[in-house]
Order: sequence, then structure tokens, then C-alpha cells
Amino acid sequence: MTGTGYIRPTGEDLMKVILWLALAVALLLPGTRVTRAAGNPPLPACLTAVIGTACLGPAQMRQVYGVDSLLRHGITGRGKTIAIIVSFGSPTIRQDLHTFDREFSLPDPQLDIRAPLGTGKDTDPGWMGETTLDVEWAHAMAPGARILLLTSPVDETEGLQGVPQFFSLEQYAVQHGADVISQSWAATEDTLLDAKGRAMVAKFHRFYQDATSRGVTVLGASGDGGTQGLDLSLKKVFPYRTVQWPASDPLVLAVGGTQLARSISGWGGEIAWPGSGGGFSKLYGEPSYQRSLPAATQRALHGQRGLPDVALDAAKQSPFLLYRERWILAGGTSASTPVWAGLIALADSEAKHDLGSINAPLYRLAASSRYHRDFHDVTSGSILDPPSLESTGGPLHAAPGWDPATGLGSPHAASLLSDLVKAAGAAH
Repeated sequence: MTGTGYIRPTGEDLMKVILWLALAVALLLPGTRVTRAAGNPPLPACLTAVIGTACLGPAQMRQVYGVDSLLRHGITGRGKTIAIIVSFGSPTIRQDLHTFDREFSLPDPQLDIRAPLGTGKDTDPGWMGETTLDVEWAHAMAPGARILLLTSPVDETEGLQGVPQFFSLEQYAVQHGADVISQSWAATEDTLLDAKGRAMVAKFHRFYQDATSRGVTVLGASGDGGTQGLDLSLKKVFPYRTVQWPASDPLVLAVGGTQLARSISGWGGEIAWPGSGGGFSKLYGEPSYQRSLPAATQRALHGQRGLPDVALDAAKQSPFLLYRERWILAGGTSASTPVWAGLIALADSEAKHDLGSINAPLYRLAASSRYHRDFHDVTSGSILDPPSLESTGGPLHAAPGWDPATGLGSPHAASLLSDLVKAAGAAH
């Protein structure tokens, strides 16, 4: 389904809008429409609001997660490439990014837009929004990195729809210099459990093995429906807990969502965002890096891959500001994933080489005395279950250490990335 971060506000997609609202999919709030001919569009008041609708721009997000000191030391992602994979793209992305950069005093990046499989629709509101969110926020975190935007002529929904095309684009990304691949798209695992689905999943896993062996880090959004997953009809959710793929692949860094609190003193304090995807994979057994988690967690994992691995703000109550012909508020794990992709580009830049799969080093740091220095351990809140689920244990909750709502937590970037570089280096 589209990236997991955007509601499609068009008449022909009304049923999807209604369903995705029911799933608590990330919010798109209309921003203040501006007259661009008059010059720089005024920034909306939500950036400075203390009560009511408050939002975060690049400066606020960098401050919350400790990115500022890295940028001040010249660690910007320069020389690194973040590949973003979407359907259709956005015909206004280059001008929109320029406006976004101008308003937030960011340098325009090298934005390389390619459609190696050909072009599809000229416009698709959902994918236009997804494209804008991914590009602007990966760039906001790693302003020196090149952005390689690859567009598919086919819509990706559930099951195998659009997935072969995305596979070709991700191969192309690695062949054309990607250091980080940001995947905001996702499909419910349970739509891929037949023979054809499993064959494609295995094909992707082999590709991830090759990509990570070359130093590429692959990220995937955990989804915006909690443990709810759409079936192939796109009209119903499975009546039991599901997780999203490719985030469930053990070679992919699965990124979940949190909700930030706003007070007079600023943004800070996080709880689990109810829409964040999480849970336990049906496709993959427990990876070796999760076997160090405590006995109580092992009982919950039951020998399966747990996700997400990490998290970051994704909530409609603490939305991201972006520009797509007007100012818009957005959220979802489609927001937290490109932010994490930007952070990995910074880590590659600091290391002066690509880190590849970082899951094992992250879990080693979490098991060490550095955990609370490197992560904010989110310990409250829970994620949504399907309405029909009769669960005796209740929803999946955030808890100390790793949990299936927020993973290891959100980053204290300055210390985490430095420690990650050391931990990844020690493993080689």
C-alpha cells in the first residue's frame, strides 16, 4: 500500500480514505494555501504553537534527536546517496524541494530523478505526497547527501502488485551508487504467504544479502495500522495480528513510530504511536541479533523475527511540516523512515565508509552500558490491534528495552551514530 504514510484525498480513492482513517493511517492536514507569486510562502503558525496544532520543521526535529552537533561538525552526508523508491513520483518535487530548502535555509541537494522502467500516471495524490515527504525529510537530516529518486510506472498496493517493479528499481539503485535505500512502501506479510509471494520474498532477501555485503543499508517502514493489515481486496483487514514486509526481513532496519509531547519548554518525551506497525513475523525466524534480548522478550518472540528495530516521531499529534505546492502536515512511518535514512547517511559520512546492515551493531549497543546514552527507551503507550481481535493479552505495549511497539527506541543521534560507527567497525 502507498508507502504507509499518506491518505489519498481524491474522490476515486474515497473507500481507501475511509478505510485508512479507520486504520489510523498517518494524517494529512491541509496547510495554509499560499500565493507563490508573492515570493516566499509564509511558514504556518504551527511551527511556534504551544497549544492546539503544533508541528515540527527540520530545526525542531534535529534538536529533538540531537542531530545539530553532527551538522555543526561538518557531518552532512556529503558523498553519500540515499535512494528513495516510489510509484509515479511527483511532477512538482524539484520546485517543492527548492521552496522547502529556501524556507529552512537548506542547500538544494543533487536531486537525481530517474524512471528506468518508464513513466506511468502524471499525477497520483497519494504518491505525490509520499514522494515529497520522503525526499524533503531525508534531505533535511542529511543535507549534503545526493537523493536518487526512482519512480515506478506501476502502483504498489498489497501482495505482488507493483513489487516486481520495485525490485528492479532497488537493483538499479545499488548499481547506480546508492549507499542507503529508504523504503516507505509496505505490503502485509499475509498477502505474500502463497508460493508466488514467498518466491518474491526470497528473491528480495537474496538481493538484500548482496546489497548489504556491498555496504548498503536498507530501511523499511513498519506500517501505520498497528498490527492491522489489509487483505488483497484492499477493503478489509485480517482478523488477527499481522506485520509489514519488507520491514520484517531481518536484513532490513524496520522503523516504527512514536508520538512526541509539546510543552512550553519545547518538544520532548515520547510514547508509542498507536498507528505504528509492529509484532512478529510469519516469514522469518528470530535473527541472531535478537537472541540477546531478555528471557521475557524471548517468550514473546517465540522464535520469530520481531519488529520494529527502532522508532522515531510519526504521530498526527506531532506532525512533520512539508511543502507540496502549499504547506502540509504529515506523519506516519513514511516520515520516520526517511529521517532514519538520513541519519544512516550521516553515520556513513562519519565512518568514511558504508556500514551495510546495522541491525546487529544496534542490538549490541542496546545490550551494553551505552544503551540509554544512545537511545531514548520508550516505555509507555501501545499499538492498535484489529477490531475483531479477541486478545487475552491486550495490545502490544512499549516497555523497557526492546518491544514490538517501538523497538529499541528513538535515537540520541550524536552519541548513537558515533557508537554505531565504532560497533560496526569492530564487527569487521
